[in-house]
Amino acid sequence: MSVVLMHVRAELAGDESSLDSMHELFATLWDGAPSVTTRDRVLFSIAVAEIAANVIEHVLPAYREWALDLTAWDDHLEASIRHPGPVVERGMTGWEMPGEDAESGRGLALAAAASSLHYSHSTDPEGSEWRVVHELVS
Repeated sequence: MSVVLMHVRAELAGDESSLDSMHELFATLWDGAPSVTTRDRVLFSIAVAEIAANVIEHVLPAYREWALDLTAWDDHLEASIRHPGPVVERGMTGWEMPGEDAESGRGLALAAAASSLHYSHSTDPEGSEWRVVHELVS
């Protein structure tokens, strides 16, 4: 059975300033989970930051709020990014890396390459959740 080392949660404004708050949450998480390696921290942080940036850019201009939960377990890291709004169509499909000429669209592919990525949408209350799970290297 997994043991929680540290859990942090925040309700964040839907603008780029919330990315600074997100990095402060990561710092608090790592303070409570010093055994997590730098490699695991970086891979997990990249995945979460890519999704958060996409949510802020593409979803939140209309809703202006999102919630972030970060949990360090003894064997994995987990994030939940929740936001209001309609279904994110891109969330329902595979997250393949776009071609070399593409000017965007790499964020979800990078997140999925770094960690396990899951997307769900609920209509009561309406909103979406992105879950990132990163298994720790022993």
